[in-house]
Amino acid sequence: MSQLRVGHLNFCNAIPLYTSLSSAVQLVGGVPSELNALLREGKLDLSLVSSFEYLSHSSLYDLLPGYCIAAEGQVRSVHLHVKGPLAALNDQPLALTPQSASSAQLVKLFCRYFWHIRPHFVTLPHLNQCMDYKAFLLIGDQALLHPGFPGYTRFDLAQVWKEKTDLPITFAVFAMRKRLMQERGEEVLGFC
Repeated sequence: MSQLRVGHLNFCNAIPLYTSLSSAVQLVGGVPSELNALLREGKLDLSLVSSFEYLSHSSLYDLLPGYCIAAEGQVRSVHLHVKGPLAALNDQPLALTPQSASSAQLVKLFCRYFWHIRPHFVTLPHLNQCMDYKAFLLIGDQALLHPGFPGYTRFDLAQVWKEKTDLPITFAVFAMRKRLMQERGEEVLGFC
């Protein structure tokens, strides 16, 4: 039987989730948007995927209970940077990182329901081009390595969520292909 193919999130804040894995699994690295696609396409057996991916395609997945990336308040690795007032973003481009699914959807939700603005969402081509925009989203290592930019206000999305809802937020969950537990239960439980 082949090794379990496990998606490995290539962000430093996910390292604790993978440190004790046995050599019996094959780790496949990627950013959240890449791992989402690989699991959806059946190229992985289980992976940390964005909450948005799980909710959008829940018929394809079972959850691996007890494992997620969540926060109750400030998370420091998911930031929207805005130059000037939020209201000035109406009809302006807001650059979303291509690495994200859940965080990009959160920004869209926040703009519509919390901040009541309607920017034009575009994909941030490269980190070096972020200062070309009045607003841009960074996640993971990029957000941790670049916590602030001169002239920009930083909005920690987990903190905004907590302030607006008084609830914790789940950015990512461990999901597995449907029927994987039936087919390879011992290996999956050994992964846990």
